[in-house]
Amino acid sequence: MNPLAKNTYFIKNIKIIIRDSGKMKAINKKKLKKVNLKDYFFLRSLKILNNISKSTLIVFFMTIFILSAASLDTVQADEVIINTSTSDANITNITNSSDESLSLNKSEILDSGTQVANFIERNKKLPDTVNSGVKVISISQYLYAVSSFISGSDNVTLFNVSGRTYSVSRFSTSYTLGQYTSLALRTSNYMYTYHKILPYISSTHGDLDYYNMIYMFSKIARYYNIYGKMPKTVSLVSQIPSTARLFSSSYVDKTISSLYSRLKSTKTSMSKLATTIKKTKNIETLKKLQIHYNSLQTKYSHIISQLKYYKSLKNSIWYIPSTMRKYLKETKYCQITNANIVYVATNLKDSTPYETGTKIFNWVRNNVDYSFYYRTKYGAANTLKKRLGNCADQAHLIVALARTSGLPARYVRGTCKFVVSGNVYTHVWAQIWIKGRGWVTADSSSYLNSFGVIRSWNPKKSKITEKLIQYSL
Repeated sequence: MNPLAKNTYFIKNIKIIIRDSGKMKAINKKKLKKVNLKDYFFLRSLKILNNISKSTLIVFFMTIFILSAASLDTVQADEVIINTSTSDANITNITNSSDESLSLNKSEILDSGTQVANFIERNKKLPDTVNSGVKVISISQYLYAVSSFISGSDNVTLFNVSGRTYSVSRFSTSYTLGQYTSLALRTSNYMYTYHKILPYISSTHGDLDYYNMIYMFSKIARYYNIYGKMPKTVSLVSQIPSTARLFSSSYVDKTISSLYSRLKSTKTSMSKLATTIKKTKNIETLKKLQIHYNSLQTKYSHIISQLKYYKSLKNSIWYIPSTMRKYLKETKYCQITNANIVYVATNLKDSTPYETGTKIFNWVRNNVDYSFYYRTKYGAANTLKKRLGNCADQAHLIVALARTSGLPARYVRGTCKFVVSGNVYTHVWAQIWIKGRGWVTADSSSYLNSFGVIRSWNPKKSKITEKLIQYSL
């Protein structure tokens, strides 16, 4: 494992707040961290900068970055809600509003609650923003509004809300009127006092996280919108599926086989009944037989329709052949049913396997910091939680996110010669199988790498020793 796999220097979390059409600009220098000179090493490899010192380049790149960032009209800052259509997922929502005087009335809050509850049930994730008439607010501002309404306020004035959410959990429980009203009051009081979101709140059924908090309060608002009163109890069944995949390829195969069997049986029954009808002369009996035959015809047509649907799934780009399904299994350090992993994968899901694989790779590379240590320490779930891992743990996370999304993934272990240090280390990375492309390399341990492209070590001077379904070291 290479201690220099993610380069020592990286500009990260520079907070640039731009308000009033660029009139007010501030750079929070406390969040200015070390610069990742991936460009430096890449250009050095091209022998362009051989005569320029590393320290000079550090100053150069830091200056260019700050000047160019300060000239932007709009910046994706730490306090902006993460758009789920990008490489980041709502598992780490960070929110902000530019309008501190915005307010919502009772009707607007209730309409928003219905909208959010329906969105979560349909998409299994939080919306980026909430539309309330002509008003557009962040999801955390909505949480303050709906929790304030449940705890007794019909008109709510909004304000800037910042903070970070870290995890989600699965719940299957219910809360009484008194219990959920108390939770709503504590939530709104905390947000009003600190202008921050509440990552979780303790309850009689465990720590209620941000995602489930919003879903439950939205269900309450939707109920009130329909019936004009608060429910005596509210059930909370987390809208987090067991995995993030679109469908199970093995289930498709089994269903097609079963449908063919039912089709054959129905056709045989229809043939026998048709013979009986020809031989029957009693009018009343004929009527009954004809009704039965018609029902068999309807059943036959329904089976044909189902067969057409499941065959279309088999022809889908998401269908995985049986020989590749061993790379979809959950293992000790690859927890594909973990709620947080499923939720992140759901947010990263795209229209094609390749785009989804790219988003998974980019998200891990950009959001999980490299830490040097030997062997597995955290596994996929804890690497996601800590946002920290060596090459093995980052591989665990990529494999888990891919597999839960329905993409076969495996581990690769080898001895690699790294470009920066020139040293040879034992190294672990992931590969994701993409239909029509084959195995695509995914080594997120360096910012030099991209999906399918390795720049941090030299593939021609490295040797693969193992390709594994499960990595246990």
